[in-house]
Amino acid sequence: RSDYTYSAVVDSVTKRIQNELPPTTPIHLIGYSMGGRVALGIAEKGALPVSSLILESAHPGLQTNQEKKDRAIQEEKLAKELEDQPLETFFSNWYDQPLFGLHFKPFKDTLLKSKINHKQTSLSEVLKGYCTSQQPEVSHIWSTHWAIHTKESQTSGFCF
Repeated sequence: RSDYTYSAVVDSVTKRIQNELPPTTPIHLIGYSMGGRVALGIAEKGALPVSSLILESAHPGLQTNQEKKDRAIQEEKLAKELEDQPLETFFSNWYDQPLFGLHFKPFKDTLLKSKINHKQTSLSEVLKGYCTSQQPEVSHIWSTHWAIHTKESQTSGFCF
């Protein structure tokens, strides 16, 4: 399970970038949702010369223990649904959430087809290890920057 944690993903992506680029190359990271969280983690870690971040719908992390506890309950329920339902049903329900708004509707069938061959146990482990309740709060990284809110999804994007 350790391979599926937030810190393991941040470390893995950081190492990949370090292996691909000379050490002084300025890094410009772009991330959507959890990819944005990975970009924030890379910037916070400080192992790469991150020059800029462009993030869409990336959560800064939960601030209180109660928020983390409440979120962990929701995430455990979601992991159970992932384990118990056929993948097509789970992902159909997932992409019907207001979070995704109209952005994903034209691509829903394609997304569903790309998901149904995954292993449910692996996806559940990823969800449990990489979930928001297990991630550090990193709002200090963007505290001096501005946010873009999208009306359709009720989420935010942050530009640095």
